[in-house]
Amino acid sequence: MFADRWIKESLLDGAAPCDEVDAFRRALVPPALLLFAIVFFLFATALSWLHLEGIESTLLHWHLPRAIAAIAGIVLSWLPHALVWATALGFVVLLVPAWCAGERMSLGKAWRISGSARSRLFRLVLGSTVLSLVAYAVTRWGLEVLPGKPWAAAAMTGAWRLTDCLILAIAGHVLSSLFQALTNWHQPEPEDRPFRHMRLRPRTTSR
Repeated sequence: MFADRWIKESLLDGAAPCDEVDAFRRALVPPALLLFAIVFFLFATALSWLHLEGIESTLLHWHLPRAIAAIAGIVLSWLPHALVWATALGFVVLLVPAWCAGERMSLGKAWRISGSARSRLFRLVLGSTVLSLVAYAVTRWGLEVLPGKPWAAAAMTGAWRLTDCLILAIAGHVLSSLFQALTNWHQPEPEDRPFRHMRLRPRTTSR
């Protein structure tokens, strides 16, 4: 829901106020997007059963500092799963801003349109996933350092969720920009506006 709302706001950046823009902003989360999120959540859950063990103890055996070994151990143990998950999501992630924009887009169309930017989409998804893993590892290490009080777990969980929201906001903005550039999507405009979906071309200066 946060990603849907943020992508909508990114797509409407600079849009002229009108009833169509308000209706676009008030639209509910598309059911296809919810199903998409559930599928990839179950995929991530299935990958978690293949969790790698013993990486942190190996790093400690190499006489690395406890903090570095704890954070790097968590990140490295989940990195193969993140790579597989990001690869699968990167192929179809263009569907997300399309559904948020109310556009109908099939898997085949998303694959064809994203061809020129597929590497950028993959780096965007993988980079966001790795940053979320690093934030999770840091907060897990923070639980070991902070006193064993109830507020410590709440503070670390809140810090992790806040970091995830910031990462998701940045990734959503970049994704919406790529969607607009690849599909030539236009912002909603009043129905009675003449020459809809047309923009002024910057004037060129003569030499």
